[in-house]
Amino acid sequence: MLLLGIPALRIISISFVMSAITILCGYFSSGLGNGIINMVGAAIRQLILLVPCLWIFIKISGISHGWYAFWIAEIIACIYSYYMSHKLLKTIFK
Repeated sequence: MLLLGIPALRIISISFVMSAITILCGYFSSGLGNGIINMVGAAIRQLILLVPCLWIFIKISGISHGWYAFWIAEIIACIYSYYMSHKLLKTIFK
């Protein structure tokens, strides 16, 4: 288990920064009255991208490289959450 777990945690831990930004932008948007951004950001991160990317990476290169799917899911969810919360903020203060 340690043989798989240590490299997995090293790979996944880099995506924690993007996850924090995604969560903060989602809660920020919820606080401004638009909880849909938070819900869609979480769905993108956990269901829409992570599960299919993880499946594809495991099929192509095995479990040792499957953990990189977390990077893809977190980066795209972070971009979405930041963009939508920025757009929401612009519409509120316009």
